[in-house]
Amino acid sequence: MNTQTNNIRQCWIGLAHVKPKLGNNLLEGAIGAFVPILALADGIDNFLSITKKWLESYDFDVIEIEDIELFMERLKNSDVEEELKAISEKLTDKDPVAMDTFQAYDNE
Repeated sequence: MNTQTNNIRQCWIGLAHVKPKLGNNLLEGAIGAFVPILALADGIDNFLSITKKWLESYDFDVIEIEDIELFMERLKNSDVEEELKAISEKLTDKDPVAMDTFQAYDNE
């Protein structure tokens, strides 16, 4: 996989593992969650930076973001849910980050 920055923003996807900070009830009491996250970025480092900041702005601690690849590559190599395709099409310069549904868990 090409991980170099090329200054061309493309849609990237990864799987974020998050835990809510104190006072964040978006997971309705669950202790953590995994969530597919998509962003327009010019490389993996940029993707990690902007998605981590975005998730932190919603009062999440980001434990890890894994399975990162260009969304185009994911489409070529895997069956991708229609919802993820729809999310990818809504990304803009104004709204460059979006996520799918949280898959929450209650114990580790």
